[in-house]
Amino acid sequence: MWSLCYRPVARLESAQFATEWALAGLPFTADPNPADLYQIYQVYQFWGWDDEQRQLHEPSACLALLRLVHAGELSLAQCLFCQQFFVHPGPESQVLAPEICPFCQRPHKQICAFDSERRVLQRH
Repeated sequence: MWSLCYRPVARLESAQFATEWALAGLPFTADPNPADLYQIYQVYQFWGWDDEQRQLHEPSACLALLRLVHAGELSLAQCLFCQQFFVHPGPESQVLAPEICPFCQRPHKQICAFDSERRVLQRH
């Protein structure tokens, strides 16, 4: 979990995958549908960065992210400025990591609420 939240590059990659997952309306579950995981990983992998040095998460790290959000070890938040989703250590976690948006670097966020299937409830 520390590696998904602490380093700025890893935080940005985690945030991008979490954003794609949440926007697809998929549940943050410990056992996601493999076809959904593959599809969202493909979207995440080819997201609009033209950066040859980009350090993509492996599919196993993305699966770990989903499981950690499901378990409450990671919290999912939405930036109040740029509206992107990002992850940070949950309230019960012993991990200390910045809680700023990895996209716009602002600290203003709203913790996401989930429905009974662990899908993100969108703000209106």
